[in-house]
This record gives sequence, C-alpha cells and structure tokens, in this order.
Amino acid sequence: MTMYTMLVVDDNPNDRRGVTGLIDWREQQIEVVGTAVNGEDGYRKAAELKPDFVLTDVSMPLMNGIEMTEKIKRELPDTRFVFMSCFDDLAYLQAAIDLEVNAYVLKPIELEELVQVFAKLRGLKEGDIRKRRLEASLHKLVEESLPLLREQFMKELFQREEIAMEEVEERLAYLKLEGGLGSYAVLYMQIDNYELHYRSLPVHKRHLLLYSLQSCVQQTLAGALAGWSIASHYDTLLALVPCPPGEEESFLNGVTERANRCIEAANEQLELQLTIGIGEISSDWTSVSMAYRQAEAAARSKFYSKGNQVIFYTEIGRHGSGLETDKSQLASEVRSLLAQRQDSRIEALLDKYYSGDAACSEKEIKLLSYTIVHVVQSSLLEAGKSIEDVSGDEPRLWKDLSLLETISEVRGLIRQLLHNACQALVQDEAIGKNKRIVEDLKAIIDERYASIESVHQIVEHLQISASHANLIFKRESGHTMFDYLTQRRVEAAKGMLRDDPYLKVYEVAERVGYRTEAHFRSVFKAHTGLTPGKFQEMASQ
Repeated sequence: MTMYTMLVVDDNPNDRRGVTGLIDWREQQIEVVGTAVNGEDGYRKAAELKPDFVLTDVSMPLMNGIEMTEKIKRELPDTRFVFMSCFDDLAYLQAAIDLEVNAYVLKPIELEELVQVFAKLRGLKEGDIRKRRLEASLHKLVEESLPLLREQFMKELFQREEIAMEEVEERLAYLKLEGGLGSYAVLYMQIDNYELHYRSLPVHKRHLLLYSLQSCVQQTLAGALAGWSIASHYDTLLALVPCPPGEEESFLNGVTERANRCIEAANEQLELQLTIGIGEISSDWTSVSMAYRQAEAAARSKFYSKGNQVIFYTEIGRHGSGLETDKSQLASEVRSLLAQRQDSRIEALLDKYYSGDAACSEKEIKLLSYTIVHVVQSSLLEAGKSIEDVSGDEPRLWKDLSLLETISEVRGLIRQLLHNACQALVQDEAIGKNKRIVEDLKAIIDERYASIESVHQIVEHLQISASHANLIFKRESGHTMFDYLTQRRVEAAKGMLRDDPYLKVYEVAERVGYRTEAHFRSVFKAHTGLTPGKFQEMASQ
C-alpha cells in the first residue's frame, strides 16, 4: 500500500492540532510528516520534507498561504495543495484557481469533507504515478522502436509496385507476422491538423506523440483482427489488417468497427483527432501498394467533408476535377459585400464558393480563399485599417489558411474574417460620423460662445438631442459641451485681458457671455489659478 506524505500549515495551534489529531491519517494512506506555523515556516519545511500534499491556511502572518504555495510550486511542481480558510472570499477562490489548487475548504472544517477531499487527491496521485509509468513505457517503446526487419518489410509492402508471392510468404514466416495470406485491408491513419497544432513541437515530442498513437492503435487492433502498423510520417500511421480464416463475410464490418475504435481511443486517451482511410479489401499480396494508395486517397478526401472519421475509398466522390473559379467575379462580390457592410450576405457567398460537393480542387479552393483575404485587406486599408485589426496576427492568418485540412475549416475561417471586417467597417463609419458631429458642435461653440445660455442652443440646428450630442461629445473628446464652452470663454477672456490693459473685468465678463462679474471671476480663477485682474496685471508687465 502506497503511503503519501503531508505537511500541515496553519498559524492557529488549535486548528493544527485538530486537523492532525482528529483524523486517522494513516488509515487514509497519509503520513503527517510535519506542521508549520506560518507561510515562511511552511516553505522551509516543504523544501526539506518534499511532501506529496500540503494542507494550508490562506490567511497567515509573515507569508500567507497563497504566496507560500507559489514558492513551493516553483520547486515542487508535483506537490498538490488544499486551501483552508474562514473566508468565503472571491479573491482567495480566484487565487486558488490560478494556482491550480486541488481543493478549497471552509473553516470550521467538516472532517468527513476533508477525508473525501484527500481520497480524491490520492486518486489523482495514483493517476500521476500511472501516467509517469506509461510515459516511461512509451519512452522505452520509442527507444526500442519496432524491430528493424519487420518495419522494413512493411514499408516495402506499401511502397513496392510488385513483390513476388514467394518472397511475401517467406518473409512473413521468418518475421513471425501471423495472420495468414487471405484477404486484407490497408488503413491510412492521419492526425488531423498536424501542421497547425503539432509541427512546432520539439522533435522528441513529435516522436513520442506518434509512437503513443501507434501504441494506442496496436492495443485497439489486438485480438481477432490483429494487424501490423508502422509510422509513415510524423503525422501518419499505416496499418495492414489480415482477415482471419473463415471470416471473409464479416471482415469489412470488423475492420470498420476497429477503425472507429482507434479514432475513439485517440480522441479519449491522447486528445488527438484522427482520420482513417480504408482501401478496397484485397487478397493480392503482391500489390499491397495499390490498396495503400486507395486508403491514402480516401483519407485525403476529408477536405470535402470533415476529419476525425472513417472514410472508404469505395465511397469517396470524384472531387477536384480542375474547375476554376472566376477570381475577378469573386473579388467583385466580396468588395460589394464589404462596401455595403452586409454581414447577412456572408453565408450566401460561402454557400456559392464553399459547397461540400465542390468540383474545385483543394488547391483552387485555397486560391479563392487567398483572393478573399486580399480583397478584405485592401478594403480595410482604404478605410485606414489593417487586417490585423480584425484577424490578430496577419502571418498566422495566412499560415492557418494554408494548413487547414477541410473545406469546412477553411469556410469557418473565411466566415469569421468577413464578419469581423464588416463589423470593423461599420464601427469605423460610426466613429467617423461621431467625429463630424463633434467638429460641428465645436464650430458652433467657437462662433457663438458669448451668446450661448444652454446646450439646447448649441444643437438646435443639428437635428440631434442635447443629451445624445453631449454623450457623443464626451465620448470623443473626454469633455462635456459645457466644459468646452467654459474653456472657450476663458481662452477668449485671456486674450482680451492680455491685449487691452485698460479693459475692465466686468466688460470682459459681458463680452465672453457671463451675466455677472462675480461668476466670471470664479470660473476664471478655477481654470487659471489667477483672478482676472492679476492675470491682466501680469500680462502687461
């Protein structure tokens, strides 16, 4: 029975004694190897004891539980944490989530709840151990690989146009590849969107990924329909499944079932999506390469449907006849859609050019997609915008478009791009309109600041409400119309006081629109820090 170790950290001695003494931890396969009175003490003891679990209070002197957890996790990434707290505090909860803490229990602690929490943690730890063992096993499998002769023979079967039957029989027997020489099926298994998601991984991780998939496939194919698989490329496995004697009639159904189970296993165990193409059932072992080419064609036909499925060579349509699209017509339609900001027309455009039963080749569909991106780019530039405003990183957009593997994925990317472009252009129109409104409002204030008594006088000829105008003005300039009016009056007053040392303050007040000299003096000093008289005196020196 595996025993795990735990450190308890709490500044409250009663809580420490309660947690450690009221539960039979050994019965829970846990040994309490130490206690600590605060975060600093907890960090030191964790570094020394290297516990599997840390049960810690959150709020403590010197160093709280959150800070302590951050420091410990940097040195002991496999240690799992449980927070205790008297506070049902969102900040603490968020910190626990950010730190990937395994549980958050409230004080006073329910002992049964704590026991259940650690039962789950033991399960997670056991899972960690199994995962490490599995990874070690897979690493060993990568190092050993498949026996060289067996793999070489499989590659020859798939690649050689013809091979003598006598040689096939002899080498099957020598390499102990059982299964007989009856019917067989070739499966072409390709990881979906490999170039997008996995190409950037280090080489050793890509090897591990492929051999993990191969191990998964071999386990799934084991049994009545045991087959042989080899790695063809970083993203591809090839499998040859021989038909058991006497099961010819049910063979295709059996192969289909196993292929679907391979996809399910890849999805669930490795979080990979997998497309499997199956060639025609054959009994001619001298031309396995023909069945291989059929299986590859079936898998690659996913461009016109979808990935993560089994596709039979006998059921694929004859896509990609070489039909070319009128790119100038397409560009015109896209420009019209963007010019009119007609988001509602996007689906009709996509239905026209991205039909699932398209006669165009994959290359042609990618070319028309590039055309759309170029038109979007030029339309945005004309509006003073960049394509990065609607798609993020432009190089990533082009890369994703070139690497997408199905017509539905390409269609989805183009749909989002067109939608974002329409929204950006609509928003840009609104911003431009608002800027013109603000310019008109400022012009009216600049011209009539001395006679304006209310904001309603400013907007009376603009066919816009005062409240809406003020909202737009504030959003665009950061000030209200009244603020701008006051600023304009103060600037005009400063000019008058500066230009004419004999001008009376009450005269200036009247000329800039204030009914009383006292109000003018108050506003002027609030904006300049000086009284009008003092400003005039300093300006004349």
